[in-house]
Amino acid sequence: EGVVVALGTGIVVTTINDRHHVNRVGGHGLTLDDRGSGAWIGRRAAQAAIDTIENLTDADQILSLCEERLGSHESWPRRLQHDAPRMFAALCRPLAELARAGDHHATAIFDTAGEEIGRRIRAALLSADTPAWGAVAQVAFNGGVSNALDLMIPGIMRGVGDVECNLR
Repeated sequence: EGVVVALGTGIVVTTINDRHHVNRVGGHGLTLDDRGSGAWIGRRAAQAAIDTIENLTDADQILSLCEERLGSHESWPRRLQHDAPRMFAALCRPLAELARAGDHHATAIFDTAGEEIGRRIRAALLSADTPAWGAVAQVAFNGGVSNALDLMIPGIMRGVGDVECNLR
């Protein structure tokens, strides 16, 4: 019994209950969902960079990071047509470094990602049709973005709400 969160370029949350019923939330791709995933986090960084260029915010470090990794912002529409999820996800690790160094824009992106992940964990647990979730749900994370779990735990806990979880 428990939950596995596959958290990489995309996100899939899978539960299995005491009757071996499997339930899945997510896995629909960046175009439709994948909120909280590496691609989603990277896209949020690129959006913050564009907002900085257009004087809507002041995420200068994120703009520098995106231009270092993706090239000049003028090329992004053309470059991102073919493999946007992978290219966005590649921003996740250096963005986590910015967040750990205190960049509040990067921290906010990870906090929001955590909340989205928590909402998906909650939805998967509530859809699992089992009384066992009255106990503490065991949640295991795997995938490259789980390296930034420390930045997302507060948001995850807000997202799961009153569902008790033990995150591993």
